[in-house]
Amino acid sequence: MNVLQPLLPVKFDENEIYTITITMIVFILFIYLHKRPKQLMTSEVILFYFINWFIGSVVESILAEPPLDLYDTVDKPHAELMDIILQGWTYPLRF
Repeated sequence: MNVLQPLLPVKFDENEIYTITITMIVFILFIYLHKRPKQLMTSEVILFYFINWFIGSVVESILAEPPLDLYDTVDKPHAELMDIILQGWTYPLRF
């Protein structure tokens, strides 16, 4: 568990609850929309997922670096486990 210690939040508070809630809502909506008749090909869905994942990761990196350095407003001055969840699931699945 020591390996994950730098990624874990200092305390489990409303930020983490909000992240988990939004991720579940987006994931349920994603499943619901993909059970309907397909309007996009599977390759298009995969392409949009990776484009959104890339954009989310780049924007998170820009916001975390000086001169903006907006990560000082959360528990730690760097990314946490919830940021990885947002970048990997919530941001890309919102197309």
